[in-house]
Amino acid sequence: MAIKEVSIGDIGTRAAFADGEFKGEELMINMGPSHPATHGVLRLKVELDGETVVKCDPVIGYLHRGDEKIAENMTYNQFVPYTDRLDYIGPIHNNITFAIAVEKLAKLEVPPRCQAIRVLCCELARLQSHLLGCGVYAMDTGALTVFMYTFTEREKLYTLMEQLTGARFTTSYARIGGLARDIPDGWLGRVLKFVNELEPVLDEVDKLVSRNRIFYDRTVGIGVVTAEDALAYGLTGPNLRAAGVPVDLRKDHPYSGYEQYDFDVPIGRNGDSYDRWLVRLEEMYQTIRIIRQVIDKMPEGLWYAEEAKKILRRAKTKF
Repeated sequence: MAIKEVSIGDIGTRAAFADGEFKGEELMINMGPSHPATHGVLRLKVELDGETVVKCDPVIGYLHRGDEKIAENMTYNQFVPYTDRLDYIGPIHNNITFAIAVEKLAKLEVPPRCQAIRVLCCELARLQSHLLGCGVYAMDTGALTVFMYTFTEREKLYTLMEQLTGARFTTSYARIGGLARDIPDGWLGRVLKFVNELEPVLDEVDKLVSRNRIFYDRTVGIGVVTAEDALAYGLTGPNLRAAGVPVDLRKDHPYSGYEQYDFDVPIGRNGDSYDRWLVRLEEMYQTIRIIRQVIDKMPEGLWYAEEAKKILRRAKTKF
């Protein structure tokens, strides 16, 4: 098909003719990086022919802040607050991941209570992340009600994090060799109450969306990522597992005592948008299962390692 571009009028509007037929102007627009368009971290360069997307070029990397360079002039503990910003959806998870990495370098062991609290925090962060992910996922496919459900529960999580760390969002809770402070009195009971109330909400979300015909048609077979592509592009977490790759570090390379807890790892079959939804939803159920076990087995003792030369000294007061 021969296509040539022509200028129409003095304003230079460009149209195209294919085999003598008029073809509409193709328009290039930017979607994001902004919250109303792509939730803040993704730019899409989209070419449109009317309402038809002709081409889409995703541009990634807008969340990166050069943290590695910043860290060069800091002590390990000074860098903890920066890890909050690496993934501000579940910041406490990044605090703990960084602390564990440094402790491996220093060959530093933390006590069982510290490990259990860290597991609890990581799983609460997983709920924070998946509640956001599923909420905006459903909203973007037309199910606004689900967004209201998930963000209501996420707000309760913020309150629990504030009671534990003193901050709702950027927690800075982990320390090399331990935690900033022990858990407050009565906090475990409030966490248990939260997950017990969250489970029926997830049941309702599942009923509203997972078998909804409109949602099903908009997600099944859409955005398929094969296992080979997922590995080649370095996908991790639920996106990797939804592609059918059975990898979960909590099972394959347990840390912080994850081997003590019984849970399943959901794996997708088709690698499409629907599988990514189902994997995240099921992971929240499994997280609730882990949290109940952690609370039931929570050991007594110190929440930091007693090696004064390697760790930041802290008050032993319970807040």
